[in-house]
Amino acid sequence: MQRMTQATDNPDTYTVATSCVKVAGTTCHGPAIDRLARFENAYESLLARQDKIAADLEQLKSQGRSQTVSFKQLLAEKLLNQSILVLLRSYGLD
Repeated sequence: MQRMTQATDNPDTYTVATSCVKVAGTTCHGPAIDRLARFENAYESLLARQDKIAADLEQLKSQGRSQTVSFKQLLAEKLLNQSILVLLRSYGLD
């Protein structure tokens, strides 16, 4: 991935080249904005998937199927997704 941002002297502040962001009136667009939007879409999708997995696991549990391969695969996916969310939160991305 080609990085678009550059760190400043303040560890919580970054800049982006003007070629990556275009201002149009009161809005901005460009490659940096598009990448941010894709990240936000992925993050929202990950959260929605976690909710779906939780519901599926609960349904399998209520059916007495907590020892099935499907249950174990969903549980593994849930744990992997949770690890990703923890990593993102450790960078303040929540």
